[in-house]
Amino acid sequence: MEQIKTIGRYLVGSNTEFSFSKKSDAPASAEETLKKSRRSIENLCEKALSVGGFLCIAVLGEMTSYYSGQPYYMAVRGAFKMRRNREMVLEYLEMNADKRQEKLLSLFRTRSDRDRDLKVDAVRYFLRVYKHRREAFKEVLSKSEYLYAIS
Repeated sequence: MEQIKTIGRYLVGSNTEFSFSKKSDAPASAEETLKKSRRSIENLCEKALSVGGFLCIAVLGEMTSYYSGQPYYMAVRGAFKMRRNREMVLEYLEMNADKRQEKLLSLFRTRSDRDRDLKVDAVRYFLRVYKHRREAFKEVLSKSEYLYAIS
C-alpha cells in the first residue's frame, strides 16, 4: 500500500497515453458474429452427419454441450441439424464427463486416422467445457492438434 502512495506522488499531474501503430478495423457487429457462429455450426453438423456413427454423436453432443452454456445459444440453436440422431445425442449428454472423456479417448485408440479432424473438433468442444481435463488428451493428440483443441 505504501508503494502505491509513493508512486502516486510521482504520477500526480502526469498523463499516460497509449497509441498503436496499426489501426484496426471496426469491431465486428454482434449480428456478424452470430452469422459466423451459425455458419461454423452448420458446416460442422454437415460434416458429422456425413460420417455418421458414434463420431457423429460425439461431435454433435460436445458441440451442443458447449454452445448451450453460451449466452447467445438461443440465437444459434437453429443451426444445429441432428436429424434422426437427436435422441442418441441427448443420451450421450446424459453421461457424466468421465464416461464422455473415455468415449472420446477410445475414438483415438483405433488404428484409423480417418476423420481425425472431426475427432479433434469433438475434443476441442469437450475441453472448452472441461478445461481441467486437458492432460488426458495430450498423449493422443499431436502438438498442433493439442494447441488447436485448447485454443
